[in-house]
Amino acid sequence: MNTFLHKNPELYAPERGMTLIELMVSMVIGMFLILGAVTVYMQSKTNYRTADNLSRVQEDVRFAMDTIEPDIRLVRFWGRNNNATRILNPAGVAVFCGGADISNWALNLTQSIQVVDNVYNLAAIPCAPNTVARPNSDILITRHASSRTMPLNAGQIQLQADLSEGQLFNNGVVPAGFGPTSQTHDLVVNIYYVDNSSNNPNPAARFATPSLRRKTLVNGVMNDQEVIPGVENMQIQLGLDTDGSGSVDRYVDPSNPIVAASTIMAVRIWMLVRAQTEEFDYTDVGPYTPLDAALPQIVPGGAPGPATLFPAGFRRLQVTKTIFLRN
Repeated sequence: MNTFLHKNPELYAPERGMTLIELMVSMVIGMFLILGAVTVYMQSKTNYRTADNLSRVQEDVRFAMDTIEPDIRLVRFWGRNNNATRILNPAGVAVFCGGADISNWALNLTQSIQVVDNVYNLAAIPCAPNTVARPNSDILITRHASSRTMPLNAGQIQLQADLSEGQLFNNGVVPAGFGPTSQTHDLVVNIYYVDNSSNNPNPAARFATPSLRRKTLVNGVMNDQEVIPGVENMQIQLGLDTDGSGSVDRYVDPSNPIVAASTIMAVRIWMLVRAQTEEFDYTDVGPYTPLDAALPQIVPGGAPGPATLFPAGFRRLQVTKTIFLRN
């Protein structure tokens, strides 16, 4: 037995541990590996957050445009009657906003499309914004009949129209004098504007996040709705036919006096939309140039307003789209 152990000393030799130097080298290597893994993770997380914010901004832009576009295309559509001056408005059909009767303004169907330049003016729009309308942002008003025929609905302002005339009513009964070939549509009145607030459930974020909103006619009352949060500015130009050729000759700001003497053929919309999440390791330097040449470039954190209007920690996307009227 002793001879066996003598010939195989490894069976009874004492075990050797790691030296302090080997342990320190192993710890250093491990720390480098962990640091590399953490760095890769943080970069991946940052890249994901950036891509997610950009994709959400693009989605918000598409949603906003998809909401406004069909509304603009339906301007001057009055069911079977294509002449707003032949639509009767009998007594008893009224529109209210904040308890005030704004029927004369809301039911002015000859103004099927209207744009107010750069300011939410209560003299031009007798219906107050949700909180405070954004400065230097345009307001779009559209009036038309619904794209589809609708069932009779008492309380809702509706339009009965045939080839010769139309009439507004809100009692759910087809007005006298209209035969079986006439059609029933809901009356649509929308006011699109940018507000300094949103519907965010967090009160701090609610009043720090701007949004595209609209006041829309529901059962004779202008209801305020959020279209999409994150819209910081909206500018509009009108494509005009100034010579009766049936095509757009020029695009102008809505305050241009030539608008009153021309036919509106198209609407060009510019929006500045920001992400809904601020990135504290990102600084947006812009600048962004609105359609309105009278306005300065928008520099996040700087001109044309205080940093609270355009904070620099948000990613942004500016987009322009031209929409042609169908009617």
